[in-house]
Amino acid sequence: MRSRGSRATLRLFLPLQLLLLLEAAARTSAASSSCFLDASQLTRGDLSVSRDCHYTPGVGSVRGVLGLSGGPPALIIAGDGAAATSGAAGADGFVSFTYVLLVGFELPDPRSPAGLVPTGLHSSSNVAAGGGHVSLRDVRILVDSDTLQRHVQFFSQQQTVKTYSDGATFLHVNYVWTPHASWQSVGLLLASDLQDARSTSSVAALTGTRSNPDTDTSAAVAGRPPKYGYVLSASNVTFVPLMQWVGGGDTAAQALMYVDGNVTLSKPPVPEAGMLLQRPLAAVGLSSALTSLDLAMQVNTIIMSSRWSNISFDSLALENMGPGDARSAEVAKPLSVGSANNLWALHYDRQEVRMLARNITLVLGSQIELDYFRYWVTVYQSSLPYFKQLAKFIRDVIRITVWEVSDGKDDNSVRVVQLIAGSCVVENSVYTVTPVVAPRLPTPELNPRLQLKQGQQSALVTAVNNASALLDQLQPLGPSEEGREHVILLRHNVSLLAAARSSNGSTADQQEQANGTTQAIAPGGLPVPYPVSLLSDVSSHHSNELDLAFQRGLLALDATAADGQLQVQHLVLRGLAQGPGAAAALSL
Repeated sequence: MRSRGSRATLRLFLPLQLLLLLEAAARTSAASSSCFLDASQLTRGDLSVSRDCHYTPGVGSVRGVLGLSGGPPALIIAGDGAAATSGAAGADGFVSFTYVLLVGFELPDPRSPAGLVPTGLHSSSNVAAGGGHVSLRDVRILVDSDTLQRHVQFFSQQQTVKTYSDGATFLHVNYVWTPHASWQSVGLLLASDLQDARSTSSVAALTGTRSNPDTDTSAAVAGRPPKYGYVLSASNVTFVPLMQWVGGGDTAAQALMYVDGNVTLSKPPVPEAGMLLQRPLAAVGLSSALTSLDLAMQVNTIIMSSRWSNISFDSLALENMGPGDARSAEVAKPLSVGSANNLWALHYDRQEVRMLARNITLVLGSQIELDYFRYWVTVYQSSLPYFKQLAKFIRDVIRITVWEVSDGKDDNSVRVVQLIAGSCVVENSVYTVTPVVAPRLPTPELNPRLQLKQGQQSALVTAVNNASALLDQLQPLGPSEEGREHVILLRHNVSLLAAARSSNGSTADQQEQANGTTQAIAPGGLPVPYPVSLLSDVSSHHSNELDLAFQRGLLALDATAADGQLQVQHLVLRGLAQGPGAAAALSL
């Protein structure tokens, strides 16, 4: 009879063996045929390549096919230096490469005029004359140690260029532009040859297992430590074992993992106790194609407890983010485990900055969460005393020092230009409620013991785009919401002219022409029996307008209303009616 530990080993050995067979088959297939690219294959659009090819100048635009085993197809320079003196493709000398691996292309001194132009992609004489341009996007270039060190030193002095590097085996450049070249998500990778680079993506290095009898989990471990600090390409099948392999070493040196396909981090294949990340790691998706990291509503997926542990997400969509659990609560302070945008798939002390989100999309579980996000950034940026008092918790406890936002591409999104907090940094990223790739999963119920007590309820926040939505939100709340503050954010200018006309008996056509609502305000106005705040959404970067249509008594507060029960802030009010005593006042 097999022992419990043997069964755990067998469960992991079979998929690993299958992966090895698939890798071998892919290598055999790639080696069985030859591919040569030259000017005769130039097309009006992109020339797509799905396998490794020998390259000679003349092809103006090359794009690798996604979903290949082992990552992007390799373009291997043909001949010994012959390409270096060849002319650039196209009448204007424009050359474009997307999602390919360049092998055998030298990079000159980055300080020279042609410093970011790989030799062989563009005529050196053309560059010297000031003509032509080379565009590289999602491109990886194999280099030697001297070339890598020259570029590491050069980019360390370019303060505006975002990079990732371990200083020894890789350099990833987010974006840089010069008159002769533009790089977007380009990596320089140390390797002796193509096979050496692709070995970083191979599960062949994972030869053992370890079992934890306390949690009954097992995880693939490296048979040898990683030779390089990067993974050339990770897929849905290989992401978990490769991340455990390259991220498992307790070191301050950063690691880099290229994610070339959509990944789902469910449990399994993620061990029930989570994956241990003991070093800085950058997970970089594709800038030229949607790349999704589906967190599958799981929590404590990546465990960061080492002093070096931190993670950067770049060019990815993080989807199906769930609320935290009791284990999350151990490290949550001062954040709420009920808020999914705090990324509870990551287990780390939220009083330390261990997460960077750059150029990513975060898909929230509901419109309520997005509206709540808008509300608090509005509070944070307000100069009014009331909101400055509310914002003290954000500034002093959550330790947000910068929070700059702008409009997203639609009403269901907000773009964060920069957010610097006590637990994370977010740059040039979008919060949205619209799924990108992964189907939306139901949000798990939060443990009742972790929920806020009735007296601790946060404000009920909603955002509206027109008068109809505004009037809906001003309707009486249910019994469970009595006494709770209701915050309504106006995302655009809103006019109540149609509602006022409806009260006076105008037609529906007139109402719809005014602002798209057919609702009427009842005689005596809408009652406000609970605290209500009307605000302008700060992401619009100006104070929106609320047109009251010269009507009296649109909102009604009774004699028992508390001080401040209705607050209107950061709005421009138009159409203000005179009071009933206006005529008498003129005679005084």
